[in-house]
Amino acid sequence: MPKRDQLPDNALIVTEYDEFRGIVQAFVDGHHELLVVIGDPGLGKSEEIRRRMQAKFGVCKWALIQGKHTPLDLYRKLYHARLLPVVIDDLDGLFSNSTNTAILKCVCDTRLVKRVEYGSTHPAFTRDDDPLPSSFDSISRVSIIANEWQTVSKNLQAIQDRGLLIFFRPSAVEVHREVARARWFDDPEIFEFIGRHLPLITRPSFRLYITAKNHKQSRANWRDLMLRTIENEATSETILVARLLADPSYDAMSTPEAARKEAFQRLGGGSWATYHRHKNKLRQLQNHLGPAVFTSVFQPNVLMNAFKSADAVIGVMNYINNPVHEVVSEIVIKNMKQGSVLLDLRIDQGGCFETTCFLPVGHPVIFEKHGVLHYCVSNLSSRVARTAAMALSNIFVPLIMQLSESGGAAGIPTTDVFRSGLYVYGGKLVNNYVAKQFNLTASDISLYLSAF
Repeated sequence: MPKRDQLPDNALIVTEYDEFRGIVQAFVDGHHELLVVIGDPGLGKSEEIRRRMQAKFGVCKWALIQGKHTPLDLYRKLYHARLLPVVIDDLDGLFSNSTNTAILKCVCDTRLVKRVEYGSTHPAFTRDDDPLPSSFDSISRVSIIANEWQTVSKNLQAIQDRGLLIFFRPSAVEVHREVARARWFDDPEIFEFIGRHLPLITRPSFRLYITAKNHKQSRANWRDLMLRTIENEATSETILVARLLADPSYDAMSTPEAARKEAFQRLGGGSWATYHRHKNKLRQLQNHLGPAVFTSVFQPNVLMNAFKSADAVIGVMNYINNPVHEVVSEIVIKNMKQGSVLLDLRIDQGGCFETTCFLPVGHPVIFEKHGVLHYCVSNLSSRVARTAAMALSNIFVPLIMQLSESGGAAGIPTTDVFRSGLYVYGGKLVNNYVAKQFNLTASDISLYLSAF
């Protein structure tokens, strides 16, 4: 496991994507002259900065310098971009050349107008056609992106002291949440697998998800390959337990847990007590991190893949005040696993799935279609009245206390959560849902609050 960079005294450690995005946007909006972003590969640093720069300045009104450059190449590019904000990406290769760092020191000066000079007799400065000036003034604001930061010279020390230096270090949990929030990853099985092994991941990366998907598409044993790929600081016993728990072949055996314990001993992991100790450690970590939840919009391929791998699907789409009644098609249901379960909790509103239907009294509450068990019962909470009452009490008691502090019944119209539930106020219909059911017109309650 490689050691982490030693942090300079003025470094700001950022661990959350929301905070990182806010800092980047502040630079884009002109609040920082110099922003240095250091972080491991695969965290989306460059993509976030480029996307926000392009959204603000378009394609032509900012400059991107990336890759390996000679000092003359770097000087030339900075000269042509002297009036534009500049993003210097993949800077690690530039550190090895002292001339490059000296040039960067000049362009990263804290003054609004920076003087950049290149002392050389190179033909590029003396040719007759379009010579390169030996010095120029620059007003560029600069963002530097690198994977590591090694303060090996006074020039680099000067650069890090002149701007905002942040070390972006999101945890494996934060990266996992960002994958869910961004919605670009469309394989819930891989997402769930990585989520179960977050405690083992010490160098999180978006590339981990992409690599797993590539392994899976090649029909390789992607679970084992990914467990071997993940860099970790865990003990060999913990890794062995994680692999045994992730191996689905044990689940098909008559005694999966006993088979895993025997395999743990056979592979040199130790006693059954050692197996349980490391298993409990993983479980505790997972409970602390919370469940891995995959979210996505209704994109057809994502939806189909999610249903194919699901053991149970619960439909809770809200159709009240929604002009469009969307349902999941029967084709998607046909591709679910045999014996999987479908629960439609919106059957009294027409249902979320094309294969569900309202069951009359006396009809079996469960039926099978396309090998999938369907449970379609309206008002499901009435079947667990005690649990439902406790849950509703947890919701309503704070609201009632809030209402009492707002003046009792007189405070209903001014309390948002209660106001949205009013049907009639001052003799006027003020609820859109009720109005649509009876083909009537509803009025905005706000119009009447000052009159009654």
